[in-house]
Amino acid sequence: MRRFPFFILITILLLAGCGQRSNSWEEIGDLANAVIPPRGSFDLTVGPDGTPYIAYVSERSGNAEIYVVRYVEDEWVTVGGGNVSNSGGTSVLPSLAISEDGIPFVAWADNSSGSPQIFVRFYDGFAWAEIGTDSATSEGISASGGDSLWPALALDSAGTPYVAWTDTG
Repeated sequence: MRRFPFFILITILLLAGCGQRSNSWEEIGDLANAVIPPRGSFDLTVGPDGTPYIAYVSERSGNAEIYVVRYVEDEWVTVGGGNVSNSGGTSVLPSLAISEDGIPFVAWADNSSGSPQIFVRFYDGFAWAEIGTDSATSEGISASGGDSLWPALALDSAGTPYVAWTDTG
């Protein structure tokens, strides 16, 4: 079976002065390198300064991994220089949130431990870091005997992450 790459196309609604919406949509940037495998997904959010961010799945490293890009000076730039998940398993279903001070957080499902579990990292300005112990290793934050999927990540005003997910265990 022949596989065709799927490319992310991002369009945003332009805002005119005084909070009025424009009558047209505009594509911003080119994510031609952001190939999404058919089983993958992505999440889009906007930081407090108005910067768009996307977390997405790509197989460019050989297996499905999570990447985050942000739109800066008319181009999409990879946050952290590499992938977020960095695992031997298949990483899918990213959920992205940006704190009020502009720090990206990502939750995703990964099957490195056998069955899918939920993992979380944040970008500390230098690298993608774990939140506490084993948030992105071992069995992650879910540590379930079943399949943990579809994470939903949110941050409160202090930047505390909250994650919900479905679980069959």
